[in-house]
Amino acid sequence: MPLSLPLHLLLSLSFLFCTPTSIAEESSANYACTLFSKMCGDVNISYPFWQINDSALVKDICGLSEFGLYCPDNSSNPTLQLPGDNYIVKDINYSDHTLTLVDADVTTQHTSCPRARDNLTLDNTIPLIYSSLDVNLSFYFNCTSDPPDPVSSYLAPIECLKSDENTSYVGIILDYDVTIYDWSRSCEENVVAAVMENQVTNHVNYTFDEAMKNGFVLNWTKTNDCVKCEGSGGKCGFDNSTSGIEFRCFCSNGKVCKHDCSSGMFPIPTLSVIDRRP
Repeated sequence: MPLSLPLHLLLSLSFLFCTPTSIAEESSANYACTLFSKMCGDVNISYPFWQINDSALVKDICGLSEFGLYCPDNSSNPTLQLPGDNYIVKDINYSDHTLTLVDADVTTQHTSCPRARDNLTLDNTIPLIYSSLDVNLSFYFNCTSDPPDPVSSYLAPIECLKSDENTSYVGIILDYDVTIYDWSRSCEENVVAAVMENQVTNHVNYTFDEAMKNGFVLNWTKTNDCVKCEGSGGKCGFDNSTSGIEFRCFCSNGKVCKHDCSSGMFPIPTLSVIDRRP
């Protein structure tokens, strides 16, 4: 005898597994996810990245929700929004899972003396981590006195930002050195900017501008949901509905699942009509 369940409960249970499919619609979504690729400037936008401009009105989007790229026109490289600032995507290496970013503020200053303005903090809510290719440049702006030893041995004055009363400094400082320097006593601001280590030399005060314009490298990782989804043969994506962003797994059979493509193997209770007439 079939299991009898209220209709609203049955519908709720079905969404624990895979969404009921309209084959034509869902298959189209799946293959768009697999085959989507577009050049934006010098950068190829492909899975797990996606273009925000084309997806504003799309409910189901293939790719990681944090990896939406703005591509205002095909002649310039895309932009990735991260906490605190926007970054120009200089390159995406899909084999190594790396992307090279340049602070958008640096590209718009049009000067040989760019000023780092924002600290970029990557936490566990973003599937991005700094690469071993990077090193941190520490900037101390508008200082009224020279930094003390041993910090002073790591810093050099930025001549192009020097004024009659204040001096700004830049250098590569290790964490344990920073802790002994209370910069707030004599400097207006401290900003840390990542650059590629091979772009800076011993004369960092003269090469930091080119290093910042060449950018820094981030590695991207995958969430546990995405690892499970791809392991089951699916592609990671999300539901872009007004109720909020929710993870989705796009499967080769046209189904869209909440977790992975093997979810559809579980039995879903069937509904039977009970005649309660006397």
